Amino acid sequence: MTRLRSLGKILGYYVKYSPLYLCLFYLEVIIGAWLSVFNSIYLIRYIFNAFDNQISLRDAIIYLFCALITNTLFFLFSNWMKNCYSPASELRVRKIIQTKLFEKAANVRLKYFENTDFYDGYMLALQHSKDIGSLTLQSTGALLSNLISIVLIVTMLFTVDFFIVVLILFSVLIGFWVDISLAKNHEKKDVDTIKLNRKIDYYKRVFYITDIIEELKLLQRNEFIF
Repeated sequence: MTRLRSLGKILGYYVKYSPLYLCLFYLEVIIGAWLSVFNSIYLIRYIFNAFDNQISLRDAIIYLFCALITNTLFFLFSNWMKNCYSPASELRVRKIIQTKLFEKAANVRLKYFENTDFYDGYMLALQHSKDIGSLTLQSTGALLSNLISIVLIVTMLFTVDFFIVVLILFSVLIGFWVDISLAKNHEKKDVDTIKLNRKIDYYKRVFYITDIIEELKLLQRNEFIF
């Protein structure tokens, strides 16, 4: 429930501050999922039927030309989203998320920062505040894409070879499971390394904070640090 609430809150930032980008993003996901199934099943089946002389050469050329145009337009649209429109929209939402995080941190009492669990959680949130929005979109987009692919494949059960459908459906489910497993592993890795990174940052600060450097030079006992 907490994860769903966090997910809804992050998506709410996109709805409020970048609604057009959110719509275009999911539109790209829907079209991309449809084209993926179309290119891997419908188009291949059409080509085989054309080789079997079940379709006239003129109709086959027109069909393939339309498919080429559609895929090219989608490729251009995806590149425009990735290189032109997405960066500015993501930056806008990132600014809002980080601002909210800093405002909450400013209102938290100082004693909580001395609590190891709280501080580790805060550092983890700070570390991911830069890309939590885009990662959330990518995760929900992957889920939507897999669902659309499954629905499209299931609807073709009576139009193509059953074995091919089962094979593709199996590969989609495996990909979905792998995506979830990777996300969990990345989260566990981040939690496990946050404490080590905090120690590394502390050791780095020892060598550039003036007061500490002065004490080290006065004591001339640096063995314990190394």
